[in-house]
Amino acid sequence: MRIKRSALTARKAKYPHKRAGGPEIEQDGTIKLAPPDDPQRIIGGTTATIGDFPFAVSIQHSSSWAHFCGGSLLQASKILTACHCLMQITLLTEEYKLRNPTSISVQGGTVGINADQNDGQRRLGWHVSVHPKCKNDGTGSEFDFGLIFIKNAFSIEPGILEPLPISKINVSTSSIEKLIEGEVKCTSIGWGYTAEDQGQTSYDLMKVQLNLLPQQKCASLLLTAVRDENSDLKFKKNVQLCTLGKNGKDACQGDSGGPLICKGFLVGIVSWGIGCGRKQTPGVWARIDAGIDWIIRTKGGTVAVTVDYRVLGTLLLLQYTRKFYNYNSLISTPQSIVSIF
Repeated sequence: MRIKRSALTARKAKYPHKRAGGPEIEQDGTIKLAPPDDPQRIIGGTTATIGDFPFAVSIQHSSSWAHFCGGSLLQASKILTACHCLMQITLLTEEYKLRNPTSISVQGGTVGINADQNDGQRRLGWHVSVHPKCKNDGTGSEFDFGLIFIKNAFSIEPGILEPLPISKINVSTSSIEKLIEGEVKCTSIGWGYTAEDQGQTSYDLMKVQLNLLPQQKCASLLLTAVRDENSDLKFKKNVQLCTLGKNGKDACQGDSGGPLICKGFLVGIVSWGIGCGRKQTPGVWARIDAGIDWIIRTKGGTVAVTVDYRVLGTLLLLQYTRKFYNYNSLISTPQSIVSIF
């Protein structure tokens, strides 16, 4: 998520990293949480070509195929993204809740996501899970890791659509520290905004080069930016890292959940920032080493089950009237299962 000056002061207590212009209210009464920068794309980047990043996927609303976050394919049916991409705030209770998995569509195998062209492959979400320590409050997102499991696995196409090997994300803390100390050049990719005030995501996958920042330098620059915005945002070096691009290059809204690739390894997930491409204002990423154990071990099975008894009653009535229905298969239908963390 990215924060805009105009919206920040009035909303900093409840929606500190919302980017601009007020929340979008859906028909079911929930407020869509913007990606670490509401919807914006890579700023100052260039267009990627097919095969550059075959693991990159676009996370979209299944009702409209509208892009809202990025992700990385880890297995044929497992996608890594940001925790905040999978959360919503209810309008009446102002409580966080997981998105309904079937409200999510994932598109891969393409660099163009124009809904009219329908390139690549699309799959419907089946199960979502977020890191148990994920926190999204006035100080910024922590442990900003989320996973989407799709109902039908992607068909792997080498060089076009294929998972990022686990060896490319299982990066040690010491290795990441060395990359940070060396201020290594990395690549950010996404379909987010190409300008802070653009208000529209990109049809084309964009890429941009950014430099890792030493932790102390990042903290100092962010402290200045936070004071200017009258914000409570804080940089947490153990679970976050920073980048800064030259000449206003940056990730932006809609890039949330997308990867930061350094020397061929995924070391960060787009998390939050203050504006997009602002001078001497770093972007903040979730450090992959802070969540790698959870990412690797989490599978698409159930951890907890939530039941809507009104829906269950309707299904049981249908079962009674259609004698060929099997009760055991009914209560174990995967689509009815939603993880609470």
